[in-house]
Amino acid sequence: GGDWPSTFFDTEGWFSSVAYCLGESLLGLRTFDVLRAFDYLREGGCAKLALQAEGLQPALWGYLAAALDEGIAETRIEGLLESYEALARTQFYRKDIVPSVIVHGILRRFDLPDLRPLFDGRLLEVKTVPVAETA
Repeated sequence: GGDWPSTFFDTEGWFSSVAYCLGESLLGLRTFDVLRAFDYLREGGCAKLALQAEGLQPALWGYLAAALDEGIAETRIEGLLESYEALARTQFYRKDIVPSVIVHGILRRFDLPDLRPLFDGRLLEVKTVPVAETA
C-alpha cells in the first residue's frame, strides 16, 4: 500500500518472479521478443532497420536487443539506466526500478556501458537517467 510500487505485485512482477524461478529474467525474455520482432520485419522485406525506445523498460529492451543485432542501423534510446553498478551502489533507488528490469548476477558478466563498443559503426543516441531518487 501507500507509495510502495504496485508493479512488484502486478503481472510483470509475477512474470519476473516466475522467470527468476526458471533461471531466466523477464528482461532477457523481453529482449528476445524485440529481436524476434526484427527478424519478422526482415522476413517481410525490410532492409534498413532502426530502433527507438523511450522509458525505463523499453529503453533496456531496445538497448540490449540493438547491442546484440548488428543489423539495426540506428538506435535512439531515452530513459536508459546509467548502469547496473550505479543501481547496486545506491541506497535509495527510484520506484520505477522494479523486478522486471533486474537480471540476477548481471554485474558478474557485464554492465550497460560495456556494450557501447558493440555499436561501433552504427548510429547510437542514448539519454540515460540516474538510478537514485532525486529530491
